[in-house]
Amino acid sequence: MRARTGGLLAGAVLSEVTATLALRAATGVTLTALAGAVLFAEPLTPVTGAGIALIVGGVLLVELGARHPGEDA
Repeated sequence: MRARTGGLLAGAVLSEVTATLALRAATGVTLTALAGAVLFAEPLTPVTGAGIALIVGGVLLVELGARHPGEDA
């Protein structure tokens, strides 16, 4: 019984770590683009904005798709 509980706990921890890393990656891309615009006067073009939106949207879709019905957020 104890081994099963440990496995379930490890799975829960890994799933949260994976979600956190994915969200951090999307946030990192966004903040890097914004920092470049502010610090180095890099232009934020519509293509740049679309790329950032696609990355953030893709991460959100992957996260939402990984959740199972009835699972707490």
